[in-house]
Amino acid sequence: MFDLVGSLGLGSQVTIAASLALVGFYLYRAAALASVVTAVVGSAVTYVLVVLLAAAGAIAAGWVDPHPAVLFEHASEVVSIASERGAGYARRGIEAVRSVVGI
Repeated sequence: MFDLVGSLGLGSQVTIAASLALVGFYLYRAAALASVVTAVVGSAVTYVLVVLLAAAGAIAAGWVDPHPAVLFEHASEVVSIASERGAGYARRGIEAVRSVVGI
């Protein structure tokens, strides 16, 4: 970017202004991505909260007889599956960015 603007002979002020505009654009794009991630995480937290409250209500009403060992085993399986899927999504996202950027 610096070489392109510098080769046009427009001066250092234009080069710096173009650089700041580019940084501003990338920050705008990052903020848009962050808002999407925040919305997804917020939805996930809401769903987990609803499931936990429903489970607490069912246990308090006596509809479910909880077995802590089984409960923790199932919870650890859910966490491991979710982390594996999340890692897979992250890997694919990084590979997509690398293919676009050319790293």
